[in-house]
Amino acid sequence: MKNKALFIEEKFINHESLVIVTHGIAENSLSYHSLAQIFNDHGYSVLLYDLRGHGRSPGLRGHIGSFKTFLNDLHRLVEKYRPHFQKIILLGHSLGAGIVNSYCVTWHDVEAAIVSGNAMITGNDILKFRHLPGFIAFFLRVKTNFQDPFIQSSQPKLNPYNLKNFNFQLVKQAIYYNNIYFNQRIANYQVPVLMLYGQLEDQLLPNISQNMTLTYDKIHSLKKLVCLTGLKHNIYHEDNIDFLYQEIFDFLDKIKK
Repeated sequence: MKNKALFIEEKFINHESLVIVTHGIAENSLSYHSLAQIFNDHGYSVLLYDLRGHGRSPGLRGHIGSFKTFLNDLHRLVEKYRPHFQKIILLGHSLGAGIVNSYCVTWHDVEAAIVSGNAMITGNDILKFRHLPGFIAFFLRVKTNFQDPFIQSSQPKLNPYNLKNFNFQLVKQAIYYNNIYFNQRIANYQVPVLMLYGQLEDQLLPNISQNMTLTYDKIHSLKKLVCLTGLKHNIYHEDNIDFLYQEIFDFLDKIKK
């Protein structure tokens, strides 16, 4: 279905706990149908949506003027569904994880966060993106390759709504500006958070394990950091990942108590 801004899909089974899923760069909600079904099977309602400029949502393809647009879009969804559910849990992968993290240091209106594969960068690594002129970032396009063996081991499923490319402005906003924003406010992270990354993820995102550990150490809410043996970047799109979901539901059961 569509609301005024974004394409959304409601996978609701009750009005107890709602998991809002924010996908990765160049992806869309269609790739998370199987995840939604697993959460439904465990008693959680799920809201899938396409980020602005992605999938079936409006906006210039693969572009964002400011990362704060993503935050505000997510906030509007939380505000819309908050009255109808006892608990709201944010789940974000890759770009979606960066959005969820920055959301959690801005608003405190959700019960938990699950983040994975986030291109967290700190210190001097951030400065690599600082001096790229805006007009170059707008016109420079990055070609996507969902067949890249560093992304996942299993054969990716055909998804007609995946972006073929995106501009570097999106990367600059999502990595440079969003990371600065998040790092400046990390002390405000108050919700319980489960942080996940694949053991083999450094092949795609160098130093991700180190950067996630540094971020994890700065968060003072209830938290857990898990390295997933044998998995690459797109952890939810791999085969035989029952152990991944076991980590998630064990964490969610723990914060219920």
